[in-house]
Amino acid sequence: MAILEAAKGLLVLLLGLGLLDLLHRDVEETAENLLLHLHIGPDRRLARVILDAASNLTDARLWALTGTAVAYAGVRFTEAWGLWNRRPWAQWFALLSSALCLPWEVLKVAQRANWVHAGMFVGNVIILLYVGYLLVRAYRRRASEEQ
Repeated sequence: MAILEAAKGLLVLLLGLGLLDLLHRDVEETAENLLLHLHIGPDRRLARVILDAASNLTDARLWALTGTAVAYAGVRFTEAWGLWNRRPWAQWFALLSSALCLPWEVLKVAQRANWVHAGMFVGNVIILLYVGYLLVRAYRRRASEEQ
């Protein structure tokens, strides 16, 4: 789990820092060139979503997105470090961070069910159940040792 959390943090950090490359540029033109390079026609839904997002990006929004990505990566790296080093708080941290994402994932599956949304939801539920199991097991072990 620690490696997965660190990988998620690294991916988001790289994407967030990559957004800084768009500062002071024509983001719409960059998006159009990207779609052209990926052979995604402008009539596709994905292309419209990307172009709409690009048209609303300002330098201030790019900085805000980058800051959010850095903060998210910091949370993921903290969780990964704690899990890797078997810190007691890290399992609670993992449980809380997984639980906080669950309502958003339920909403995504309800709005537009597809394999990606369903996979993320199921993966998060598995992580939640596993961490919950570890916490209950540790609690029972401590309780039996105290008797």
